[in-house]
Amino acid sequence: ESTPFGGIDLNTTDTEAYNERDPWQRWFEKVVDLIETYDIDLWSYINCDWESQPMWHKVGFGDTRLSSNEEVLKMWHDLIINGNGTQKFLMAGTLR
Repeated sequence: ESTPFGGIDLNTTDTEAYNERDPWQRWFEKVVDLIETYDIDLWSYINCDWESQPMWHKVGFGDTRLSSNEEVLKMWHDLIINGNGTQKFLMAGTLR
């Protein structure tokens, strides 16, 4: 279970200093590489607008909804849903 801390569209001095402004490369690509390298069997992505929830407001999680970034959503569809990567992912409800 994971989510990119700071949200998908995080632009801070840290992301600029490390030239990691592309949200897919900064977090998603690294997670998918980890899953492929270690043949991880289960991964749950938390697709959430943390800031809209009183308990998590101003904690720093940000908005991690895939739909909040068109490029991330496209990459997600290509790699995760359509299976264009080396790893095959099952979606909730696909084992029925």
